[in-house]
Amino acid sequence: MLRRMLKRAAIGLAATGLIFSALPSTGAQAINRVTSGCPRADYAQVKNEGVLCFANAGSMAVLIYNVWQVCGGYNNTVWAVTGYPDQYTYYGTCDSISPRVRITRFQIL
Repeated sequence: MLRRMLKRAAIGLAATGLIFSALPSTGAQAINRVTSGCPRADYAQVKNEGVLCFANAGSMAVLIYNVWQVCGGYNNTVWAVTGYPDQYTYYGTCDSISPRVRITRFQIL
């Protein structure tokens, strides 16, 4: 009886380990949206009718309409526009966009 219980426990433990090893591991996404103190020169900024600020390295899915400028601040950034290759904004620069676009992903490197 003890042997049977140990066998079941071992099978259950192995199955649990298999399930967790099959799950994809994702890194922490430290990027966050900054609401107080925005705009500031060190934050990455996305400008449409307002200004959205981001800080810390990472990537996040966004849906920002009518964007006319992206500023890297003290960061290098990558941003995705539907139907176009990824766009890059480098440390200390701002890229003006015409016509206005919709950004679907924003990343600080």
